[in-house]
Amino acid sequence: METVVEALTLLKRQAGLEATLGMRGGTRVAAEQELRIIQTRLATYPEAAKPALGAAQSRRCSILELTAEDVENWVVDTAAKLGYQVVV
Repeated sequence: METVVEALTLLKRQAGLEATLGMRGGTRVAAEQELRIIQTRLATYPEAAKPALGAAQSRRCSILELTAEDVENWVVDTAAKLGYQVVV
């Protein structure tokens, strides 16, 4: 779960940066550079980001509103629906 929690943190930062880039002014160059770094880090373990994205979609909320507990609960619920048991 540590990798999933790190991916959630990166996804939240990415969403915040993307929102910042949509605003006028500010330090766009620094934000764009940080955004590229985050995207590179997320690309190293794409499977870790899927639970966070799935939880956000399932709950119909922004990634910024999710907690690690929300993601963990979504994983356990999804696994149970498929007949698997998850040990956390």
